[in-house]
Amino acid sequence: MKRIFNKSKKPTLTIPLPGLTSVASALHAGVAATLLPKFTVPPLPHPCPYSRILVLATKKGLFFRPDIDSHSDVQNILKFEWGKEGRILEIPDSVEDDLDWTSAARVWGIIGIMRLYCDAFVIVITGRKHSGHLLHESRMVYSIKAASAIPLHYEGAKLVISAINAKHARTPAVVMSTPSGPNPFEANMMAKTPSSKGGSTSTKPRVTKIKFLEPTKADYESRESDYSSDSSGPSSGTSSPGNISPTYLVKPLHSRLASWHHEAAPSPIEPSADQSLENKLKKASAVTIPEPEMAEEHHSELDDKILREAIKEFTKGGMLFSYSCDISHSLQWKIRMMAELEKDAPNEHLTSNIIPESFIENEHDPFDEPHATLPLWRRFDTHFWWNEQLTSEFADAGLHSYIIPIMQGFCQTASFTISASENDESVSTSEDIRIPVHYTVISRRSKNRAGLRYQRRGIDDNADVANYVETETIMQVTREKQNHIFTFIQIRGSIPLFWSQLGNTIKPIPQLSTDRTQEQQVETLSRHFDKSVGHYGTNTIVNLAGQKGKEAPLSKAYKETVADMNSPDVCYYDYDFHEELKGMRYEKIASLIETLDDTFQTQGFLWISDKKILSQQKGVFRINCIDCLDRTNVVESAFARSVLQTQLSSIGIAVYALSARSEVDVVFNDMWANNGDMISREYAGTTALKSDYTRTGKRDFGGILHDGMNSIARVFSSTFSDWFHQSVIDYMLGHRSLSVFSEFLVKLSSTDPHDLIRLSKVRAAAIESCSETLLPEDELLCYGWTLLGPVDFDTRLTEKFVEKILLLSNAALYIVQYDYGMEKVQVFTRVPLEDVTEIRKGAYILSPLEEGSRDPEQNSGFVVSFVNSGQETRVRSYSVRNTVNDSMSKASSQSGSSGSSTSTPQIPKRPQAIGRASTLLSQILTNASLAAGHQLTTAAFKALPVDSATPYVSQGIEGDESCSLPTSCRESVDLIVTAIKRAYEIRTNGRKQCVVEEDIVSLAEAQRATSVYSKLEYGVKRLLWLG
Repeated sequence: MKRIFNKSKKPTLTIPLPGLTSVASALHAGVAATLLPKFTVPPLPHPCPYSRILVLATKKGLFFRPDIDSHSDVQNILKFEWGKEGRILEIPDSVEDDLDWTSAARVWGIIGIMRLYCDAFVIVITGRKHSGHLLHESRMVYSIKAASAIPLHYEGAKLVISAINAKHARTPAVVMSTPSGPNPFEANMMAKTPSSKGGSTSTKPRVTKIKFLEPTKADYESRESDYSSDSSGPSSGTSSPGNISPTYLVKPLHSRLASWHHEAAPSPIEPSADQSLENKLKKASAVTIPEPEMAEEHHSELDDKILREAIKEFTKGGMLFSYSCDISHSLQWKIRMMAELEKDAPNEHLTSNIIPESFIENEHDPFDEPHATLPLWRRFDTHFWWNEQLTSEFADAGLHSYIIPIMQGFCQTASFTISASENDESVSTSEDIRIPVHYTVISRRSKNRAGLRYQRRGIDDNADVANYVETETIMQVTREKQNHIFTFIQIRGSIPLFWSQLGNTIKPIPQLSTDRTQEQQVETLSRHFDKSVGHYGTNTIVNLAGQKGKEAPLSKAYKETVADMNSPDVCYYDYDFHEELKGMRYEKIASLIETLDDTFQTQGFLWISDKKILSQQKGVFRINCIDCLDRTNVVESAFARSVLQTQLSSIGIAVYALSARSEVDVVFNDMWANNGDMISREYAGTTALKSDYTRTGKRDFGGILHDGMNSIARVFSSTFSDWFHQSVIDYMLGHRSLSVFSEFLVKLSSTDPHDLIRLSKVRAAAIESCSETLLPEDELLCYGWTLLGPVDFDTRLTEKFVEKILLLSNAALYIVQYDYGMEKVQVFTRVPLEDVTEIRKGAYILSPLEEGSRDPEQNSGFVVSFVNSGQETRVRSYSVRNTVNDSMSKASSQSGSSGSSTSTPQIPKRPQAIGRASTLLSQILTNASLAAGHQLTTAAFKALPVDSATPYVSQGIEGDESCSLPTSCRESVDLIVTAIKRAYEIRTNGRKQCVVEEDIVSLAEAQRATSVYSKLEYGVKRLLWLG
């Protein structure tokens, strides 16, 4: 439990709960005042990660050590203990000197560790590809080509390591000695799938798969396994059209529905037609219906899917890393930081790119790295560190040399020459001296608001935008024995407003968020540009979205919001890409460059000549369309081409060297087309549209056909596969806990983490509003919670559940229905604590369709039983008459004289009909009424889901700050019931409260209440969404 808001006009009363320890008291118990290992480095640090690591599985654990020539140079090795919660230990090599490393596998690094439902997995790099370098070949940049997940179980780890070695044995030795060579370690193994009873049946699947359910030798011997990616083979789960048949759909569907058929008794509320349909479906495919799967098998299947998606994300080709240098910062930022470090009191948290004029006069070595003695991960920009969460355990343990910070984006380096005779009349044409040029394009994609195309749009409450990419071009030219280095930076990012877009059509309409005011839009936009201007200098917005049609409202809102912001450091330009370049006349983009010529001159670019800074970049173009992919990449490449011509002309290389189909032109177009394809693949799942123009400089019919096919592929991905993939990304980045997958199985979608945080603030404000509105002066607020519950009393299962607020004071319980839109109390019932007769707590299962909703640990609730003798119910009627007690006295007396037993809760009898002349108020009062007298009434509540990654999101709890935070719904219910019980005992001078533990709604009840149509609908959807 956690305090949500600090200020409350109503005083609060803290009720001590047994078993809860104050965090503050624990801190005062005497904690050693020492730095954590992550903030310390050895006297002789190893600032660079190990480039080659050996991994060995023994019965003692999983061991890692650097693969260096001399074994005696290794002082410490890394050990993972077996098991899902296995610890990471750094131990002296002498302690395990009996290890036989001859059977170890060689990997290129560790991506991180993932702890899932059934197992923990260490994800390692088994294949890498040389993507480029930064200024010199000693500063190589690699992309991940293949990865494998090693389970923390002995038998499973041996299988994966053997597979890596087997692939290594098939790779020529000459490739092994080449740092930039192809991947020699892509593991690929066939599998046998175990049956649900522990046996195995030999199969020969087309795709690789691994399942580890129990860490027993018999289980591992009954299956082969693979948690590896293979970039040369088909992706997991791929099926050919020729294999599609009726059983293709029926078998997986029955696999998911079998447990429901097996356990559910005939439901009295289901019509006979539904039962007949269900029986027919069973009979039609009885030969393929498996035994009911256990929870462990469901979770193991989910683990497999999560791992496949995670490895798929890391092996798309856009995950970059370097062993020797920081690739997350631009060259100009590094120079700026070196200037800062020369000061007596440097600012270690510097963000600005602008180099002080006083430092420009000094010579600077472009190869200098700020804080070069620190571990590489300590120097990395966390905005671009995609495996930060996966390596957090290594950082906490101080295992610096095993941490490789990975960045998503693109990098490519190309070398070409330019003829000096074409640019210098003093050079004889017969000599044909060539000028060497090295050109690099590197894009850095932010992990903030990371995700896929239609899952993440616009801006969030942290002022971060979707698909934010910083692209830097670096050119190195040697001319007349002088070494010249040029860089130029551009940024792209989603339109920084609150908006969304449904991805179920080819051209969906962007929608501005209706729950955000213009003031909120302006405030968040201002914070976004404050960060951007502080880092890059003046921002020049180039909005390529349409000014007509579906995109027009969003473009108009963007322009108006920037105008309302009124910042002198932000300039705005509209350029309707499709309208201006109608008819595929992409060469007309030169007119945009001419319009922005003064801005190009003002911004400039970084130019270093023989360690002397001649100019720097003092501003940046912020280019966007709707997706920030296809149109944006075309314009960015055009801007980069213009700057390239200016840079070359500044050292005496004529502009016409880039004309026609010169070598420079071919290389430039190819690199920028590759850049667009990679960013598009990372955000939309396909290569970029309009890449034919970027690659060849012209648009043709083949390019249009290619774009149409990609558009259809994007629609399919956004409609089905992207939903689960987004959940995996959120989990990998630490934005959500494992509960995101339980949410996905329920809704077949997941909630944006920032929306959860915002929702928690709304709930906290609602609790505060209710306490100030409802509690009289003589009552003190103890706790407040937001919970789910049926609309009516005396109901546990119903079609409609609403979110309710439950306030606990020192005298009563307040059950509140709150209108979050109007920010007002809709209806509330006050129940004196002495009228509470019993509390039942237990499993509260609302749906049997998915694994997460069947887990009692995460689906718990309680029922409060109370006597209707002193309760009071009022509604917001906008009239003097707002109480239901007096108006319904007649109905209540009829109910009270009915002679029904009070041992069983009864639904209050209400008037049979309301006349035509009855007002809406009368209907509201009637529906809100409870039978007065001594009849028992029940109020059911279900705890909201708990997400440990966003700890206060799901529980809007007000009260004692010393209370521990629940990690599950069952813990939430236990804490709530304990608080109510304790308050009751204080109020009644020690009278014991009756608390009964039994299911509120059992799994069997939920199964009987779920129709066969709901089961079929969910099964088909899950088959499409999850596979």
